[in-house]
Amino acid sequence: MGTHVTTSHRLALVLLTLSTSALRAEEQGQTTVGVPRRIEGIVLPGPRLEVRPSPRQKTELVVRILQDYRHGTEWRYDLEYFGQQSGTFDLVSFLQPRDGAEPVSLPAVPVVIGSSLPPGQIEPNPLEPASLPQFGGYRRMISLAVVGWVLGLLGIVAWMVRHRLRTFGQSDEQIGESHSVVERLRPLLEHALDGPISNRQQAELERLILSFWRQRLDLEGVSAIEAMHALRSDEEAGQLLVKLEHWLHRPDSDERESIDSLLRPYEEILSRPT
Repeated sequence: MGTHVTTSHRLALVLLTLSTSALRAEEQGQTTVGVPRRIEGIVLPGPRLEVRPSPRQKTELVVRILQDYRHGTEWRYDLEYFGQQSGTFDLVSFLQPRDGAEPVSLPAVPVVIGSSLPPGQIEPNPLEPASLPQFGGYRRMISLAVVGWVLGLLGIVAWMVRHRLRTFGQSDEQIGESHSVVERLRPLLEHALDGPISNRQQAELERLILSFWRQRLDLEGVSAIEAMHALRSDEEAGQLLVKLEHWLHRPDSDERESIDSLLRPYEEILSRPT
């Protein structure tokens, strides 16, 4: 009688152990979409395995081998996986022998990927429309960004227009100075007849001469020093420049030319066709 009771207790203990192991294995092989799960200590026969290459966007199950080590003539694996769609999958079908080794028949390791949606629902719930807050938040930031962008664009356009108008104005002014250089030089030279001219008048005289020859000798893009050097190197401009300097620095000379004679070469140059 005692022996029968002892045998019954042992049988019950074995059944409980097996059911508990089966329950743990079942729980271990179940998860939901996108939730990773580990399985440790799986022993598989044959050569050492690696994850089968597959585009991550197209595979139903993403598998990683965390660790593998020898187990006699077999290999023991610690694996991690997560499902990208619901269903039941064989974990070993996502593995292959390393280094091109000959594959062997492997026992199936089924895993269940459950859906994270309620039963009967195959699509996510539609998003509820939500308005942005009137004050603060993204709406205000977007509005300020748009206003800043528009103001910046208008500023750039205005600067370009002013720059273009300024360029045209400078060109028109230079052309006008060329045609009126004789009229503007005359009062300065008449003042020089009465005595030495001031530094300001001399600077104005040099500016008029330089502006006149800049257009004639195509010296618009060079500095004043380079332009003056070019004037002295030019045969016609150099002679007239030296002649004007001698006239200004010899106020008491009896051989001093008249103003009309001094300005006549400039009038002749202006009358030439351009």
